[in-house]
Amino acid sequence: MQKPAILGGPRAFANPLPFSNPGFAPCPALLEKMKGIMESGILSKGPYVEEFESRCTQFLDVRHAIAVSSCLSGLCLSLQALDLSGEVIVPAFTFPAAPGSIVQCGLTPAFADCHPHTFNIDPHHAERLVTPKTSAIMAVSNYGLPPDIQLLEEISERHSLKLISDSAQAFGATYGRKMVGGFGSMEVFSLSQSKILTTGEGGLVTTNDNALAEKIRQGRNYGKSESGEFLFAGLSARLSELHALMGLELLASVPDFLQKRRALANLYKERLKAVEGVRFQTAGEGMESSENYFPIFIDGKKFGLHRDVVWQALAKENIETRKLFSPPAYQHPGFAKFKREDLPATEKASEECLALPLYPRLEHEEVDKVCDTMERIYRWRDEFRAPPKLF
Repeated sequence: MQKPAILGGPRAFANPLPFSNPGFAPCPALLEKMKGIMESGILSKGPYVEEFESRCTQFLDVRHAIAVSSCLSGLCLSLQALDLSGEVIVPAFTFPAAPGSIVQCGLTPAFADCHPHTFNIDPHHAERLVTPKTSAIMAVSNYGLPPDIQLLEEISERHSLKLISDSAQAFGATYGRKMVGGFGSMEVFSLSQSKILTTGEGGLVTTNDNALAEKIRQGRNYGKSESGEFLFAGLSARLSELHALMGLELLASVPDFLQKRRALANLYKERLKAVEGVRFQTAGEGMESSENYFPIFIDGKKFGLHRDVVWQALAKENIETRKLFSPPAYQHPGFAKFKREDLPATEKASEECLALPLYPRLEHEEVDKVCDTMERIYRWRDEFRAPPKLF
């Protein structure tokens, strides 16, 4: 029986298998259009940004899509546009940009636990955190799976709160057969290189509220109105013409990207479902993930090895993985001063999460090799538990 590379066997991959790879094919037409932008001298606030925004409104079926420099700037502009104060409830188990935007806007994050199966914000725990100081809930679509939007909307309405969605990883995800993008007050997508739709770097704020959309447009341009007055202290957060052009060229491929990602995620699940101690993110009724990332959760007692050992072993096999999201946001130094309740589901998830490679250019054969490697690590787990044979 072939041993894992760390125990003396050959590596699963001769060359590193990346965690994420946008892998653009050569595109002479795109390069020619980029040349045209450079020659025109219009690098910002031009026709490609306008067209990109228009196409995104159609794709997501929303009234407004405002292109910005990043998802983080979009979140900050959204919080500012809502004129919030006090506390904003946010998931503890997520990328720190979500609570980071809250802190940057002078607000206080209140960390809610995650649901033990969806790993998104637990609406019931979020409601228990509501106080007179609470002004909003910021939900997050972890890994590309929408949260329980209907329940969050009901809670927000019941307590007169605003609802914002950090949908960074969820472009193309659906809830109740409807594309995410138009729920709550606004949603914010990331367009960085590891996302479903990328412009290299960038973000997209979507809303069906005309007044909020106008504030976002002003806010990304320093808070400046069309008359030239600075109505508030905004940001310099515009998306460039070059970035918008890239997004336009890739937008038509998003349905194909989603189909490939979902097929690969299903292959992972089929291959790994029999491995003891491995579980997956579970979608609730009416939810469909964009499969931006494919996480597994490794129960150390059942699998026989802690997640960190598996992570290191896969790295030795030339398989790049990520511990998304470990440690949880509130354990990072920048958020340590904020009070929190006990968060058992978040603590467990952060100890077990491991995201495997997933992107449209990933081959089925490569997924099979990753799964073969996971199975070999499981079969040889006793060897991994016996130092100093490890690393």
